[in-house]
Amino acid sequence: MDYIEKLGYICKVLYENKAENILYINTSKNSNIVNFFIIATGSSVTHVKSLIDICYEEICKTEIFNINFREGFNTSKWQVLDLGDGFIHIFTKEEREKYNIEKLLSESGNTMTYAKLLKKIAALKVNDKKREREAVNIKDKNNQRKKNKINEALYNINKDKK
Repeated sequence: MDYIEKLGYICKVLYENKAENILYINTSKNSNIVNFFIIATGSSVTHVKSLIDICYEEICKTEIFNINFREGFNTSKWQVLDLGDGFIHIFTKEEREKYNIEKLLSESGNTMTYAKLLKKIAALKVNDKKREREAVNIKDKNNQRKKNKINEALYNINKDKK
């Protein structure tokens, strides 16, 4: 699983568990410390905790990222997972509107909704398949050239014998 697919996987987990307004912000070009932020909204404090728990469990289970720490208590309206090179922030709607961190972060990074991230992953997979086909075509052409050289050599040998 490549890096963008890992991020897509986390966003998919959030989406499947009814998180709202999922954003992925790529800050890798503008920051030496943090490469990405995933921000989502839960419908209640309980939902926020549940979303963070699910992300934590999935990341631990799949080992796609290392978790440095988890911030936020059972009653928190804002919970965070630090994944080393990125963060997952889950808010209640009110807290997200109050702090509006995506506005601050989007000025320093490339913001994508979950739908755009899925399209990017699909495009990368299409490009990978194109590259694979091109590699196969080049290999086939090289094999054909080798066969042609062998056939030419055999023809010359047989011609010389006559």
